[in-house]
Amino acid sequence: MQKTRRCFMTFLDTRRTSQSYEEKLRAKPTNTQISHHTALNNFEKFCQIEFGRSKEDVIDEFLKVEKYVVFGAVQKWIDWNIKNNKNPSSLITWFSSINTYFYYKGLEFSQREIKENLDFPKMLQEELYGVQPEDLQKILKVANYRYRCALLAQTSTLMREGELMQIRKKHLVFDKDRIMIKIPAKFTKLRKARTTFLSVEAAKPIMTRINKIDPDDLVWGFSEVSKDTKNYENAIRRYCDKVGLSEIYESNRRHKITTHSFRAFGITKISRHDENFAKILAGQKGYLLQYDRLSDEEKLQKYLELEQDLLIFDESKKNAEIKKLKTETNLRIQDLEEKLEKMVHKMDLFTTTTESKKQLNN
Repeated sequence: MQKTRRCFMTFLDTRRTSQSYEEKLRAKPTNTQISHHTALNNFEKFCQIEFGRSKEDVIDEFLKVEKYVVFGAVQKWIDWNIKNNKNPSSLITWFSSINTYFYYKGLEFSQREIKENLDFPKMLQEELYGVQPEDLQKILKVANYRYRCALLAQTSTLMREGELMQIRKKHLVFDKDRIMIKIPAKFTKLRKARTTFLSVEAAKPIMTRINKIDPDDLVWGFSEVSKDTKNYENAIRRYCDKVGLSEIYESNRRHKITTHSFRAFGITKISRHDENFAKILAGQKGYLLQYDRLSDEEKLQKYLELEQDLLIFDESKKNAEIKKLKTETNLRIQDLEEKLEKMVHKMDLFTTTTESKKQLNN
């Protein structure tokens, strides 16, 4: 039997309910909250169908019985989802969320117990589709202004859509060669603040909106983060269907191009040159990244060197290349001028020295 503690009435007693768990979840990133809600709603539906009880009633019963009974019920939940064609990777993520709730309610399993008692379906590792500039061009041509700006921002900043939808005008820095974005720690998945940049291509269209809004107004979002994110995902799905980019993976029936594909596009391009820098911009974990403390100026300089690979339209690439060549040419001219000035100075010094020697000899 599960070990239970005797409950006494005390002023310290705080009941752990679904409501108190909701309050605890509010401290988590938005995407994490959404993931937990999806998992728990799925488990609630299963409990209603299988047992005719709420998930709260079922979990209360779990606390009274042997663990093998609990694992039997959880395995039924896994099998029920497989029968309903749920993605294997989603099931593992959902179980992690449900298991977190079990622990909150006082039901604890070791990793070994989980491994020995639960059978999850094997995940097929398909080769992921790398979205191409031509794909992005097609989507951008049919997208409305709002989502065109969001797509361009994701490819150039490497932000997650949940982060993108929370950025306000006050988080932007305009006194640089590129618009710098200071992402607050509370917006990020790893709860770590970071800096990224908008490419010249992504900055141009969004400036129309930026010039009209106040510092506290959202730049790419409009209201609630989860709602904005869902609307963005649905809109991109419609655009992809419209231009014939609706292919799916056979193993999980998921679409090959999603909003995550835009962020992946930027990560891939930057990683080819500097994997660590890509992780820094994208807010991903990496080996010894805590020691890679670039200044904002150093990050910007590195970004400018790699920006051309993030541009989607050929015209933007041409303009970027022309600007780069002009900058390089100006630097070369400046270098030559400095060298020439030094040579002239040496010649003047040599002439003065020669004249002085002649005067002394006379």
